[in-house]
Amino acid sequence: MSEETPARWEDIFEPAPPLPEGAIELGFAPSVTTGDLAVSLWMTCDVVDWLGRGARDLLVSCWEGCYEGGVYLFLQDGSHPDGTPRLQPGRKLEHLSGFVTAARRSDGCFDLIAASRRLPAPYLFRNVGDLGRPAFAASVPLEAGGPINLGKIVTKAMLFDVDGDGRRDLVIGTDHWKDHWPDGKEWTREGYRPYDEQGRWRGGPIRGHVYWCRNLGADDAPRYAAPEPLCAGDGLLEVYGTATPAFGDFRVAGRVDLICGDFLDRLHFFPRREGVAFGPASPVKLADGAELVMPQCIHYCTAFDWDHDGRPDLLVGAEDGHVYFVRNLGRALDGVPTFAPPVRVQQNQPRLHGGVCAVPAACDWNGDGLPDLIVGNAAGHLLLFEAASVDEQGMPRFLPPRRLEVEGVEVRIQAGENGSIQGPSERKWGYTNPTVADWDDDGLPDILISDVFGYHTLFRNVGAPGRPKLAPPRRLTYQGRDLKTVWRVRPAVVNWGAGLSYVCLDEEGVLSSYRKAGALELAEKAWLTYEDGAPIRFTEEFGGGRGRMKLCACDWTGSPSGPRGGPSGSQRGGLPDLLVGTHKNASMPPGPSGIPRHDIQQATVILLENVGRPGRPVFAPPRYVKHQGQPMKFAIHSCAPEAVDWRGRGAPLWGPVGTPNGVPEGLDLIVGVESGRLLYFPREELEW
Repeated sequence: MSEETPARWEDIFEPAPPLPEGAIELGFAPSVTTGDLAVSLWMTCDVVDWLGRGARDLLVSCWEGCYEGGVYLFLQDGSHPDGTPRLQPGRKLEHLSGFVTAARRSDGCFDLIAASRRLPAPYLFRNVGDLGRPAFAASVPLEAGGPINLGKIVTKAMLFDVDGDGRRDLVIGTDHWKDHWPDGKEWTREGYRPYDEQGRWRGGPIRGHVYWCRNLGADDAPRYAAPEPLCAGDGLLEVYGTATPAFGDFRVAGRVDLICGDFLDRLHFFPRREGVAFGPASPVKLADGAELVMPQCIHYCTAFDWDHDGRPDLLVGAEDGHVYFVRNLGRALDGVPTFAPPVRVQQNQPRLHGGVCAVPAACDWNGDGLPDLIVGNAAGHLLLFEAASVDEQGMPRFLPPRRLEVEGVEVRIQAGENGSIQGPSERKWGYTNPTVADWDDDGLPDILISDVFGYHTLFRNVGAPGRPKLAPPRRLTYQGRDLKTVWRVRPAVVNWGAGLSYVCLDEEGVLSSYRKAGALELAEKAWLTYEDGAPIRFTEEFGGGRGRMKLCACDWTGSPSGPRGGPSGSQRGGLPDLLVGTHKNASMPPGPSGIPRHDIQQATVILLENVGRPGRPVFAPPRYVKHQGQPMKFAIHSCAPEAVDWRGRGAPLWGPVGTPNGVPEGLDLIVGVESGRLLYFPREELEW
């Protein structure tokens, strides 16, 4: 092993933070018995027979660095009418991490091979248990003629007999970003310039290659040769990043071919030639000959006969936290196999999932008196979770989400070729960040969002009480032009004491307030400041490192009888404070004492307490909102707080009507996190 590669996989990984004790995970109504399987971001999967009973169990891996990252097992319990397995709720497998694949042995047991974006080589988790009772030893690095270090990100590692000699070889998919970044500067660096004056990307592509290590030994005693790249056509086999190979007789022609996923939304078919060579890539096709386009991005492919019809299908894990079943239709068009459109794999007793980087906005959207949620996410959707009931603790239980529409078309924001500051690799992302407010003062809740572009958009509700309907989106303007700021910020609508204002981060990432001057026009921009007059900034980074904050306006501290509120201003009441959801590298204020970057280094919730007076907001230094005495920890990407009064105690929210309406004793907190979960924190367990 090289000195840069640790001896043990476990030495470099800190376990993902668990669900905080006392927090409540929002869930579905009892009537929702099946739904989409979802765990966390960057999903991959493999099929195993975990208990040795001939089942098709599903082993699902999520990026180990994210919230809820790790490896999960979903056991089969029967089959659906279409032949696909019926899966029970998943459970996390402790002491395992990385993107794992099963390596079956001659004794009927299986080992696990793990890849990680943090390591340049795959690792082996040896199964030291018995058939039907797997148990895994500590990991050891796999070697191939010596330590493996391809100098690239390893996206997938698996065993497969590539050369047809009866022995399984080691196959490694990779991801390489060296050519991607313009001028060699990544997206948070000073001087980073992603596009030229014509909007063209100044960098290059992400490159994904597949390597194989010939097995010179035996399956039960492998000895791997040094890695060699697979070739396709007249050159290296290459896709647009995140190469994740899957082998199978996809054309049902007695010949094993290769399908490879990529960082974007295509699946690439490589027909087998002689030996270990493959033909040029062709896009995988639908039955009508059109290209199969995956709905999201970062796709990890696995080949398996999931519906038990004798043909290898594809199971594709994606960035959005779901696994997709792509059914093999058993026909080829122009030599390319055809598949059905992807559908999400289902499970029993599903967990509520708002999409990766979920951003909730609480309201009674349909006017039935029950609390609903509008949720934005990284995929660019606006999801509506309607409450079906309220349980004995006063917690709403929700129906499955539906995507909001405008004139019959689903709302979906996507960056396209040049809309993301991180480059065209992010063309499928939208980062919708909604807030709900009665913007036009007609008594109906409207939706305002910021997004991947940094624009700010109003979706006006032009329906009627109990029958909401969204008008076509229109952008907010400032000084006669579309307001464009830093990206991925959840805005807040607030009344500082003289009518509605719109609060966001400006183009430099400074917290700013704009007075509502018309239906779409904003005016009188003012930087919001600390008590010493310093403007409120959130990071030491540049480019795409700016923005990302999630704002929630509410009178959080105003009650003299708050349970364990901070002393500053706790006797005043009536002034809107700001709760801020940060990412792990946020620094408030910027500098060596900035939190959480120079402290817990986790996404968290921070309070900016308003210590000014009506019409003149001024904020105390930032401090953590703590749960059971400790700062909240939500891993890497920003979390999204939302204050709610679901227990009906008359707490003042600054949402749809923009004016306070009671005392703040009842304000509780929900937080959307990067895995897509929505967590509820009772106020009694919070302090600040």
